[in-house]
Amino acid sequence: MATSQTNFSPEDYRKLDQAHIWHPLFQHQDLDQTDLIVFTEAHGTTIIDSEGRQYLDALSGLWNVNVGYGRKQIADAVYEQIQRLTFQLHS
Repeated sequence: MATSQTNFSPEDYRKLDQAHIWHPLFQHQDLDQTDLIVFTEAHGTTIIDSEGRQYLDALSGLWNVNVGYGRKQIADAVYEQIQRLTFQLHS
């Protein structure tokens, strides 16, 4: 179960990623020589890594975050919907 706060360092996340995540567009043989980026927060179209560097997330809209990050009105709408109608598995 995910929690809102962990004690993982960026290096812990890198090790977990290398051990458990398959990146379909990445050469896995290069993982030992590559320092994977760990993103820690995002606002609007800007994402920020664990070193404090900022990036323009110009590709997210193609797949899943086409409205930007940190949109309170969307989070509130999702929260309201989840309270009324949660996902349930049926056998």
